[in-house]
This record gives sequence, structure tokens and C-alpha cells, in this order.
Amino acid sequence: MPSSTAHVQTTLPTRAVRPARRALTLPAPRDLLALAGGVGALLLAAAGEALVESHNTTPVSLLLYLVAIALFAASAWLVPPAPVDLPVLGPVAPATAGRQRRTWAIAGGGVGLAILLDLGALSLLHEDIRSIAGAWLWVASLLVLGVTGVVLHRQWGWQPRWGEAAGPATARGRWVAPAILVAVLALAAAARLLGLDKVPLGINADEGDRAATAIQIMRGDNTESIFDYGWYFISMLYFWLLAGVLKILGAGYVQARVFGALAGLLATGIVSWIGIRHFGWRVGLLAGGLLAVLAVALQFSRETSESGVTAMLWALSVACFLEAARTGRAWAWIGAGFAGGFSLYFYPTGRLWAVLAAAYCLYLLAHGLGGRRPAVLRGVALAALATLLIASPFLLNGIAHPDTITLRAQETSIFTANNPTRLSYYKPEWTTAQLLVEQTIRSVGIFNQFHDDGGFWPTDEPIMSGLLAVLTLLGLGWVCVRPRDPRFVALAIWFWVGFAGVIVTVETPNVQRMGAAVPVLALFPALVLDSLARRLELGLRRVDLRTAPVLRWAPTALAALLMLVLMWGQARFYFADYGKVDRWPQPTIQGRAVADQGADTLVVTLGRQYHMVNSGWVRLLAPNTPRGGVQAPGSTLPLAVAADHNLAFEVYPRQMEYLPFLQEMYPGGVTEPYTHPTESLVVTIYRVSQQQWAATQGALAHPQSASPQQVPGLGVAPSGWTQYPAAMRWTAGWQVPAYWNYAVRIGPGPAKLTIDGQHVLTVPAGTPVLTTTVMLARGEHAVAYDGTLTAPDQPALFEWAALPADAPDAEAPLDWSVPATETLRATQDAPQGLLGTIQVGDRPAQLRIDQALADCCLSDHLRADGQPYTATWSGTLTAPTTGVYSMTLFAQGTVDLQVDGQSVIRRDGPSDEPIGGSATLNAGPHAVKLVYRVESGGGGLEWAWTPPGGQRSIVPPSALAPPPGAGVGPAAPPEALGKREYQPVLPPLDVVP
Repeated sequence: MPSSTAHVQTTLPTRAVRPARRALTLPAPRDLLALAGGVGALLLAAAGEALVESHNTTPVSLLLYLVAIALFAASAWLVPPAPVDLPVLGPVAPATAGRQRRTWAIAGGGVGLAILLDLGALSLLHEDIRSIAGAWLWVASLLVLGVTGVVLHRQWGWQPRWGEAAGPATARGRWVAPAILVAVLALAAAARLLGLDKVPLGINADEGDRAATAIQIMRGDNTESIFDYGWYFISMLYFWLLAGVLKILGAGYVQARVFGALAGLLATGIVSWIGIRHFGWRVGLLAGGLLAVLAVALQFSRETSESGVTAMLWALSVACFLEAARTGRAWAWIGAGFAGGFSLYFYPTGRLWAVLAAAYCLYLLAHGLGGRRPAVLRGVALAALATLLIASPFLLNGIAHPDTITLRAQETSIFTANNPTRLSYYKPEWTTAQLLVEQTIRSVGIFNQFHDDGGFWPTDEPIMSGLLAVLTLLGLGWVCVRPRDPRFVALAIWFWVGFAGVIVTVETPNVQRMGAAVPVLALFPALVLDSLARRLELGLRRVDLRTAPVLRWAPTALAALLMLVLMWGQARFYFADYGKVDRWPQPTIQGRAVADQGADTLVVTLGRQYHMVNSGWVRLLAPNTPRGGVQAPGSTLPLAVAADHNLAFEVYPRQMEYLPFLQEMYPGGVTEPYTHPTESLVVTIYRVSQQQWAATQGALAHPQSASPQQVPGLGVAPSGWTQYPAAMRWTAGWQVPAYWNYAVRIGPGPAKLTIDGQHVLTVPAGTPVLTTTVMLARGEHAVAYDGTLTAPDQPALFEWAALPADAPDAEAPLDWSVPATETLRATQDAPQGLLGTIQVGDRPAQLRIDQALADCCLSDHLRADGQPYTATWSGTLTAPTTGVYSMTLFAQGTVDLQVDGQSVIRRDGPSDEPIGGSATLNAGPHAVKLVYRVESGGGGLEWAWTPPGGQRSIVPPSALAPPPGAGVGPAAPPEALGKREYQPVLPPLDVVP
């Protein structure tokens, strides 16, 4: 309010004149009604909220809220417009004909060139989605259109329809307000960037899948196009941007969270700008301050997720749309299209932005903005063009692969198939209308009644409560009943379209699906507090503020104080209450267990859990630890991998039977359990050192006059050996990759080769080398090689080669090699395991020796290609002691386990549940046979036992032996082997970069 004090001091400088006291007068009835209406509405809403928080969610609480909204909106009409609400009035110089021609020439040239560049980009991307030239042409088209909008800044538009007097009226306010804004943004930055390793505590599993893809890109392991699709059909553009952040900051879950934190910081700045620009500095600062520490907004900023970026882009788009409605500038229309179109590349519900844009543009056309429909139509066309340009690669790929756009909606929509039955409260007799009503109630209830059912906001609490819920819901209702004000309509459309994803999908209410609407939440309480402050200012209009100057700032101070209370509550809840809660212990502990092993240790998961070590959360939390999954431990252990690291196995609680099995295969290791107070045992690590692992590989040399010694390979002299010539024996288990015919050559004589107890080849003395052809089953064979060392650094010859499919002899040129150290097991000197015969359809049989029966997915390893197959294993089971042996089988098919000709376990149909049985066995060998029939499916198989008084274990190799000589023999005819692909090779490790 203007004051005459300055004038008095100027005209009478020599004498201070004290103004006369004026009597305090009551506010005008209109002002009093406005204030009373606002306070009354607040009290009614508070009463409704009290009923909700007392778990008395009757229609009365809803009625109280609705009456409060109506009262607040009605009484708001009694408040005269503030300067920020008024348009700028004044003459506008008409454009000359020449200027109009230049303007249209610039617009036409810029738009035409942008379209041509984009068409060129699409042509290249259509041929190859990876086209670098196409990507750069796309970027160029965006730059051209953006520059065109900036150049047309003064040519197209109108006088501002509001917001010209958005800043403070006083000189002091004009420097205080920016200072507060800087403080708000600093607070937002601190709340988003500090302590990212502690809050949220641990990581959400989905964070790992997002960041792991970005780490692949960062390291060059993933070269998919930025316009292709990655995890959960999210555009690779998001992962490429995240990878860019990781390239700067390094790989890690904290670094991955920084991307979302920066997006949240930008969203805070944008919402503050929306408030200041369109509703006044008080609204902007109040909204920015609240958003800086709003708990649910912090979750979107501090958890690795594309939804936070989507929310920021929606906020930017709405800010540009509001500016377009305010001034009609070309750059604002184009900016709205760019920001919104860009959001399509991120969180799937962000694709609803098209509904937001269409609804608001239609509203502006209907409103007219004071007879400016042609100009609005021109702006809408620019926004639509900007959207099409920036989204064109996304749409191009979507046309080629429509499932990538629609599949996620089909999986979650309440209108699809039987999806509604996934809702715990669903009733089959409901109509679609009834379902939508219930969905809306449940969804809006996320504010103050229901907890998140999607796992993103794992607090077991609504996203707000108390005064914040009252102000937010009151503000939401108010903006929805201001249809003539484009500012309020924009906020209402922003919220409801962004929130619609919660209503129309399952897992209701799902906080993550309302991510695009989260930034606007801060504006609702700010608008309510600002309106109440205005009403209080009306009541003070008749007060002589010279007598009580503090009252000039009282309304603003009161609003700020209330907002500070709300901010403190939100910050305390998020960082203190929620910050202490460990909601994602499973993925976090699994990842940290792997990370604890260090970069010098290979970490392995087994069997049906083989994929866990390749899960995103492990790859994120342990980005530098070597790892891999063993799909078929019974077939591929011991690992045919060079022992150049330590070795650790990650064993899950449901597969503890693997621990004794591992202890036999890799003796001397250390067991370390990883537990959690609420989860008990999460994972167990069995770790052996590099030296212990290396001690199991290679061969064992048996000099005639010295102790056996481990050596790197068959025919290699022991370390320090000096006696030449020397006869020596070497023994080892030898892993053969596939059932096939192999050429083997040894020498010089005298030499002799025995495999699995079967004589294979003898070289007489004086003969340098002899070659033979032998059929070997896939798997580990016991090799005994008697050879002659003739000189230092000259091993006794032992080489082998796979024969061509059409040449069952060794006459063709062959690729000779020595068995690699990692394919040899120094500790094996006799055949172990069972002989397996696999018949897939009418293909030739597969012959294999499996150390144990433990396989996650036999169908894939056999390359069954959907055909039924029968697998038969036979051999000897040696009972270490007399007694009752408990046995279990996990078998995804029909199975019959026989011991000494008697069925111990039998099931005539597939199942994912283990089946048990028992057998009383005398100590010693027993004939065993297992017949396994799989019609379809993965073919998982695990055989475990519990010896009398012993520990449950996968039946170990030491207890099993194949029939004598069953896996070795003369060369098989080509028709018995078939094509090479019919005798598949199983890699030792499944590794995802």
C-alpha cells in the first residue's frame, strides 16, 4: 500500500512529523466474507481429513471435502484480481505488409527445412535404425525448428494476458524474492544429491535393470540404436542418456541416481518458474520450496527411474503451453511440443502426454483467448509439428514393432483380458463404470488413505497426510472449477492426465504411474495458501500500516510459516522415518555379497538360480566383479575356466543342497552366510582361493620314483624334473565338449592311453607317434596316459582334434591341440557320474556323462527346439553307509528313478514341485537308472539325497559311476552322430555384460 512517509520526510527534512493515529476499522463485508469462506473451507476440509485419518472413510468425509472446495471456490470470486492476474493493456503496432511477408518467409523456410531434414532422417533410419547419419539429421531438424521459433519471437504473439506484474512490488522484495529462490533451488539440490548412498536404503531391483543396461552402453557392450528399445520396452534413448552420466561419474548405484536427481532439480526450478510467472512470486516460492523436499517427489529424484525424467519434461511442456497461452510466442508452442514429444521416450505412462496436449490445445481453441483463434491454431500447428519431429524416430520404430508401444498397456490395463482379477478388491459382477468409480476412489486415496501397491513408494503410508493433504486436495478441487482461466485449466489437465495411468491400470494405487503428475502437486497447496494470504491482505486494507508496519508482511509470513512447517514434516519423514527403513534387502544384499568378493574373484550362481548373478541389481552393485551363471552344474562343474581369479559360489536358501556338492568339487573353501534381520538368510557364499581352484585343474604326474605332482597338462614334466628319458604316467579327468568322433595322437613310444578304463592306443618303443580315432561321449572322462619324456621342455605328445562330420577317420586335415589346463581335473583318476542317452524326436541320440543330475533347463541345452524327448541315465550309485536314504527329484516332466530295479520316485506328469521318496541301501554299489520324459517346457532336473545321519546334497560325483567303458568306443558312423548342431556344446558360464 502506498505510504506518504517519504513525502513528509522530503518536504520537511528539518523536523520529523509523526503521522496521526487512525482508528482501526473493520474489513468490508465482501472482504470479510472472502476471508471467512477461505477459513471455513479449510476447517471443513480438515474435518474431512480427520475422519479419513481416523479410518472412518464414510461418504461424510468426501462430502466435507466437496463442500469445502465449493465454499473455497465461491468465496474466491470475492477476491479482486491481483496484478499478476491482469493482462497488459496497451497499443500494439500493426505489422506492415513487408514485415508480414518476411515473417511468413522465415516461418515457411524454417518449417520446410526442418521437415525435409526429418524426412531424410526417417528414410535413413527406416533402412537402418542404427544409422548415425539419420540420427544427426534428426537432431538438425530439431535445431532448425527451434531456431525458427526463437527468430520469430517478436513477430508472432500478443500482449501478455497475465503475469506482467508477477514480481514483488517493493524494492526490498525484488531482491529478497530472488535470494529465496536461490535458497529453494540450493535446498532442492541438497535434498536430491546428498546421501544418495543411504536414502533410499538399498536399491530397488528395477534400479539395477535400468542402470545395468546403461553400464553396458558405457562399456561398449551394448550398441543398440538410441531409437531402439531396451528393458521393459523403454526407449534406448533413456539408457544412452543415463550412460552419458555414468561415463562422467563412473559406474555405481549412487552415480546412476544422480541422473534422476538432476531431473528432479530441474523440475523444481520449472515449477517455481510456473508459479512466479503465472501466479505471482509468492506462489512460485511456496511451490518451489514444497517441491524441494516433498517426500514423494524426492523418491522420484533419488531412485534410478525414467519416470522422474518424464515428470520433468511434462513440467517443462506445461510451462511452455502456459507461456504460449499467455503471449502466443512461437518458441513457446515449439518448446511445448519438443518437451512433450521427448517425454514419449521415457516412462510408458508418459505417452499420455498426447492426451494432455490435445485437451489443452482444444481448450485454448474453444476459449479463443480474446478472439485469437487463428493465432492459436497456428501455434497448435507449430506444437504438433515439433512433437512429430522429435517423436518421429520413436513412432517409426513403433510402427515397425507395435508391441513395443502397446504390450505394456495390455499387461496392466484394467480394460484388457482378465487384468481386473489381479485387483484384490475386484468383484466379477461390476460393470466397467463401477470398476472405474472404485479405481478412482482407490487412486485418489493414495493421497491420504491407501499405500502404494506397486512397490515404488514402500512406506506402507499414503503419499501425504494432515495439513498437506488438506491443502493439496483443496487446491486440486479448486483448480478443477476454474474453467475460464487457462492457467488453472492447464494445471487441472496436467494432474488428471498424469494421474490417469493410476486409475486405468492394475496394482492400484501405483505411485510410479502418477509420476508425471507429481510436480504439479506442489502448486495446489501454494495456490491455496496464496489465496488465503490475499484474503487476509484484503482484511488489512483499512488498517494504517504505518502504525503497524509488520502487518504488511504478515499474510506472506503466515503462509511461509505454514509452508515451512509442511516442508519440515516432509523432509523429516523422508530422511528420518523412511530413511531408516530397509525395504529392498534382497536385491541389495545379493548385490553387495557379490561386490564384497572383489574384482579378483569370479562369482557364480547355480542351477535354477543361475540367472541371479546376472540380474541388474548385481550388475549395478558389483559392476567390476567377474561373474557368471552355471545353468547345468551337474554337467559343467568343475568349471572349464582358467583359474586366474579366486572363485566364489552364491548359493540361495532354497538350494542349500548345492553346498556339500561344491565342497566336494572344490574342497577347502570358506562358507559365509549373508543375513538380514527381517529376511533371515539371503544368500550363502562358498569361496575358494585362486590357489585352491588352480590345484584342482590340470593333470597329476606319477613319476616311477617320486611322489605324484600336479602339472598343467597331460604329458607335461613335473616342476624341476631333470631325469631324461623318463617313463611317467599322467591321470586326469578330461572334459569333452560334445558327443563326437575325435582323433587322438600320442608319442613317442613306449606310450599307452586308457580312457575310462578302456584301452585306446599303444605306441611301441621307437615309434615317434601314432594316431587313433575314438568316439567320446560329452562330459568328463578319466584319462590315464603312460608316456615318455625325452628331453627338457619337450612334453610327451598328447593331442586331439574333432573329426569333420563326414569323415569318421583321421585322414582329413585336422586342427590339433592339447587339452587346455582348465578342461582337466587333476583330482580324478576314475570314471564318475552317470551315462546319459538323450533321444530328441527322430534325431540321432546324444551320449553324455553327467557328474551329477542338476540342470536348470535341459531342453535348451539339448536344443530340443520344442520337440519331446526322453533322457535315460544309468550307472552305479554307491551308498557310503547302510541305512535309509531320503531322495528328492525336481523334474519338469514324467520321471522314474529306480535303484536296484525298484522305483524309488515316480511321477507320471510334469510339475514344478519336487517329489520325494526313500530307499534302504546297504553300503556299497547299487544299480541306478533314471528315465525322464519331457513333452514341453524347460526340462529342469535336480536329484538330491540325504544319507543316513548326513547332510542333504545333490547326489555327488563320488557316489556315481557310469557303466564301464560306456562313454568311449570305436568311431561312430556319421548317421549315429548327425549334424554338429544335434550334438550341442554347452558353454561353462552364462555371462551378461
